[in-house]
Parts: sequence; structure tokens; C-alpha cells
Amino acid sequence: DVCGVVNGDNSTCSGCTDETATNYDEYAIVDNGSCDYTYLQSIALQAGWNLWSTYITPSDMSVSSVFESIVDQVVIVKNQFGAVYWPAYNLNSVGNLTEGWGYQVKMTSDATLDISGDIVPSDFVLSLNEGWGMLGYLNQDCFNTIDMMGGLSSLEILKDEYGNVYWPEFGLNSIGNMCPGEGYQLKTSGGASFQYPSAGRFGFDSFDSG
Repeated sequence: DVCGVVNGDNSTCSGCTDETATNYDEYAIVDNGSCDYTYLQSIALQAGWNLWSTYITPSDMSVSSVFESIVDQVVIVKNQFGAVYWPAYNLNSVGNLTEGWGYQVKMTSDATLDISGDIVPSDFVLSLNEGWGMLGYLNQDCFNTIDMMGGLSSLEILKDEYGNVYWPEFGLNSIGNMCPGEGYQLKTSGGASFQYPSAGRFGFDSFDSG
């Protein structure tokens, strides 16, 4: 029987009744334990260098596992400290992905990186070092860069992979919106704990630590 259409009675219809699950059934009355909380993010990567990030925590955080399905097209992956995943040489000094970080990857051709797992909260607290680093983006929608980064007082400049910048000192925002799947380079004048706004809240819980 299909929920909601048999004799106009779905009182015994079973399915996933949790609205936060990926397979939520709006017609189900009885929860049958089938709720699935695995989310998928598809990230478009271009031939050459990319700055990327994910709002997903995969069950296996190893960068080699994350790129397994497209490894033949991967030249090298780098984190902000210069550690690398270099499949041609069976080298992985990156180890596991870190939630909220941005990464560089060089591809031989265009590919789609599919990452499945749990959602990282968009207001997850990120620890930023002084100087240059790479930042991930944790919201599932695009939002204006000024709204996203405006509360980070130690921010000197933010760059995307195309060379566009958000430069607070000069009121310049050529990035426009920050978007899921993208990574960013940033320079700060001091270390900071930083959170993106969540649930439409354009406020920040961030502070300079140095």
C-alpha cells in the first residue's frame, strides 16, 4: 500500500517520520526504523588546481578514501601546512581530513568528487592560525562573503581559487558569495576562534586570541 492513497487512511503506514532524515516520509505515521541520516555532497573539480572543501564528515576521514573513486584523475592534494596526498607515489602525509579546513587539489581532468556522511554543523568552531591558511565553507547554501566573514576582526584578506578577494580594509568584495564545495585562502593578523552564522543568524561568535 502507498501511504495516503489507500482508502484515504494512512494510519498504519510505516516509514521514516524524522524530518531531519534524508528519507523522511511526510505521509508515514508509524516509524519503522528506516531513517537514513547519510548526506551526499557533490563537488565539481576542474582540470588543474582547485581550492575545495566539504560540509560532510565521511565515515572514513582518510583523504585517500575520500578520493578513491576518482583517484586516477588526482595528481596531488595539499593542506595548509604543505602536507600532501600524492597517489602516484603512495604518499599520504595529509592523513585524515579536518572539519572546516580548505584544501588544494590538482586534477588531470574535470571530475566530480562525491562525499557522503554526516553534516558538519554550519556553526562548527574553527581554530584559525595567524598568517596565511586555507578555510573551508560549512553552509549548505551560498551567502554573501561580507555576511559570512564580517565578524572576524583579525581577517586581512580572503581569496578564492580564481584570485577574487574580500579585502575588508578597502571595502572590496570581488568574491561575491561564498559557496559550498569551495575553499578559500585567508590571511589573519592573529589567531582566532571563528564560526559561520547558522540558521539564518548573521552574527558571529569569534574572537581574536592574539
